[in-house]
Amino acid sequence: MDKPVADHFRVEAIREVGLLTDDLFNYFQSMMRLRPCCVQHEREDFEVIVESLRMGGGALIVVYSDKNIVGMAFAEPRGNHALVLDGMYNSEDVKRVALWGVMKYLDAAEIYCRVLPSGKADEHRGMARVLDVEQMLRLYAVNNPEQDLVLKVTDDWIPENTGIYVIGKGDCVCDNAKQVEAELSVQELTQLLLGYHPERFPELEPYFKKCSPFISLMLD
Repeated sequence: MDKPVADHFRVEAIREVGLLTDDLFNYFQSMMRLRPCCVQHEREDFEVIVESLRMGGGALIVVYSDKNIVGMAFAEPRGNHALVLDGMYNSEDVKRVALWGVMKYLDAAEIYCRVLPSGKADEHRGMARVLDVEQMLRLYAVNNPEQDLVLKVTDDWIPENTGIYVIGKGDCVCDNAKQVEAELSVQELTQLLLGYHPERFPELEPYFKKCSPFISLMLD
């Protein structure tokens, strides 16, 4: 089993939480933050993920170029093959080296890789719910200061969320006297804020960017 590219890449398998350095976490965090609309993980989560891999016979495969981390793959054995739960790589060459590392360290003849979602209508990876509507709409307003919108939101489980929200000039306030432009359940609002098929709401589609929400590692 030959390494597919140049020898300046070094690969190691990490199975112990005690071997996780700040550099490893910082690389992981920086790559995760490049993903739009993706659940982020703190250092404690990162350690739990690696410990979970160890318990299942898997490993965190790390690729170095000289002393710099350039890629990593989270892999675990599944029967006669290995499953890469997630991976982040600086290049396609790095990805090939990381997958070679998965085959070597997990003694796998075949590898299956989970991929980022592409926004297909039948694609469901996890669940989400807005717990604090006003706070989320305020964040939306700050990031979309050009938008002016009045929404009525209904939440059957958290009554405090039910109300009329006025979005404009980078802020959001609750004002139940305002005339409503659209009515949404909290589930529909969650879908719009995450950019999950906004075309299903034609009158509101111009206000919300389409995205593919992504949950990986520990929560999927």
